[in-house]
Amino acid sequence: MKKWFAIGLLLILSACGGGGGSTSNTESNVSSAGIWQGSFHDNYTNQDYQLIGIVIGSGEARFVAPQGAYQYVGNVSASGNNLSGSLTGYSSSNGQPFETVSATGTVQAKSSISGTYDNHAGDTGTFSMSYNSWYDRQSSLSLLAANTWHGLTPWGYSMSATIDSNGNITGGDTSGCAYSGTASIIDPAHDAYRINVTLSGSSCTLNGNYTGLGILGDTSTANDTFIFNISNNNIAITDEVYK
Repeated sequence: MKKWFAIGLLLILSACGGGGGSTSNTESNVSSAGIWQGSFHDNYTNQDYQLIGIVIGSGEARFVAPQGAYQYVGNVSASGNNLSGSLTGYSSSNGQPFETVSATGTVQAKSSISGTYDNHAGDTGTFSMSYNSWYDRQSSLSLLAANTWHGLTPWGYSMSATIDSNGNITGGDTSGCAYSGTASIIDPAHDAYRINVTLSGSSCTLNGNYTGLGILGDTSTANDTFIFNISNNNIAITDEVYK
């Protein structure tokens, strides 16, 4: 993945305040649900790294580490103030999975999460993140529909897509990948969308079915930026598109 994208995502989130995982939309881990931003400390490198991401009520979790543009996809479970999770790490260079990370810690609903992690290969550390109130914005397909979204893929190709009033996605990019799929509402009270999309084409190197999450944000005007992370067992893609 391209580092410039993840840094841009961090700036957008900061301006707004404060295998893939399970795709269930059931609200069973509400205390850990939210858009989170903060950092983790890597004991191996003895350095701190920024970390941003989203957890929905089912426990599905997706995080990006901007400096390396690493992506982490998995599930988080919350019981009271106790937090645990297992996530797959995807490489910054090709988006492919390269490690499994276990995490344990504590959560204060709509406030903070913190704890420790272990990738079971000699890399351990700590993390601390704060809740971003962006998650409390309402979601609606009408905010996604009747617009053409434009952007660049993480590999620098021009892309565009449209989403109709029923959430149907169509589009493509200049690498030869065609997009088809759906966007749907997870919980209308929160800024999070379920994305299911298929990439296809004779020259497309990313052919396959993907699922993930998206959130609407503001760059120049309200709701003019759609940020998403989609994945399957072989690759994860984080990107953003604009109206």
